[in-house]
Amino acid sequence: MLRNKNTKSTTPPVESGGRFLNKTLWHYFNPSVNASLEKIQQLVSKSKSEKYVLGILHVQNMASIIFSYGDEISISKTEGLEEVIKNGLGAHSKVVRVSVDDFLYICPYANEEEYMLSFEKVSKNIRNYGSNLEGTPIFFAFKAGATIFSSNDPLGVALDHAFIALHECCNTDSKSHCMFSQISGKMIEYKEQMKMAAFFQNIMNNNRIQLAYQPVINSKTGEIKSYEALLRIIKDDGAIITAGPYIAIAEQYGYITQIDHYVLHAVAKELQACPDISIGLNVSSLTIDDKTWLSEARELLKDPDVAKRVIVEITETGVQRQMAKIVEFVEAVQSLGCQVAIDDFGAGYTSFTQLKMLNVDILKIDGVFIKDIHLNPDNQLFVKTLLEFAKAFGLKTVAEFVENGEIAKVLIDLGVDYMQGYYFEKPLNYRPWIKDDREG
Repeated sequence: MLRNKNTKSTTPPVESGGRFLNKTLWHYFNPSVNASLEKIQQLVSKSKSEKYVLGILHVQNMASIIFSYGDEISISKTEGLEEVIKNGLGAHSKVVRVSVDDFLYICPYANEEEYMLSFEKVSKNIRNYGSNLEGTPIFFAFKAGATIFSSNDPLGVALDHAFIALHECCNTDSKSHCMFSQISGKMIEYKEQMKMAAFFQNIMNNNRIQLAYQPVINSKTGEIKSYEALLRIIKDDGAIITAGPYIAIAEQYGYITQIDHYVLHAVAKELQACPDISIGLNVSSLTIDDKTWLSEARELLKDPDVAKRVIVEITETGVQRQMAKIVEFVEAVQSLGCQVAIDDFGAGYTSFTQLKMLNVDILKIDGVFIKDIHLNPDNQLFVKTLLEFAKAFGLKTVAEFVENGEIAKVLIDLGVDYMQGYYFEKPLNYRPWIKDDREG
């Protein structure tokens, strides 16, 4: 996308509202775009149209083209792209190449349907142009983001909106074009997610987190088999809340491994101090690639008596994303002496063949099949089939979201090994195996 050129090292003057004085972010950090915007502004001034489309077309594989053909051929073969794009948009359009792989374009706007027809012509023209290049046929992979603006709107703001649309398009596999109007609502959602991510990171930095523990019950004896460790946030007023909504944000913004390291250390500490308990901990699919987590696990769980009381839980959706790596991870964890469970089983589409490949120890059945099992014959059939399969392959089963006695009775009759849910105990913000270890 648009590259920074001649970036100044001094801090730009900022108004109280956060915008640069007389400039947008693009003007300040990419001064070379100014000349392009001046050309576009001239077109707006001369045109009689009231509305326009401003867009950025980004050639995604330009680096591959340069690597394959070198600079000289790449320059000569991409010089014609400006004209190719313009031919698709129409005679009243303007196209300016603003970087090695970005083209800025503007065209009068009649309606969205007409514009999209023009962009379809652009797409077709680019494909044909690349495939017809003599001697060096090239396929140009590209994405585009665009926005609608009026002649009275600031051009720089329109450029910002086009860039935002392009950025969203590049993050969406199924689209080659995005309009800002289509994704502005999603941008508001992203803003809230960023706030949540910053809040949670601050919580982590200030060590305002702790673990809660929910017991897993033996279906035959009613005794506690183990506990699942669940992350909790300590708010400024001392209130303790679930970290559940923030976990997905931490995965999205790439710092979930920091959380998984914390939980590993906290669980190991509890197991080392108390030899009579077992604890399950959740590991993100992103942590599968974190070699330092496994290294720390080897050190913290080197005592076999501690390792055998650890249940590492991975989600079924994580299994779907990277099967080969999950198999390797499961084997590494089991080599330490730990057990491995697939959490939320049934939420994804793992086949029984894939499940057999994983060679895990425990299946935790997704709560969506449990919470109404006493009322839903289909869920009863699914769970019954799953339990039969698990038993045949020596897998233990845990039913989550057991909310009442009716659900528990159905599960016991079906033969589930263990149960977990509010019917037995909510997650406890203290260590129930330690006398007088109560919250507050």
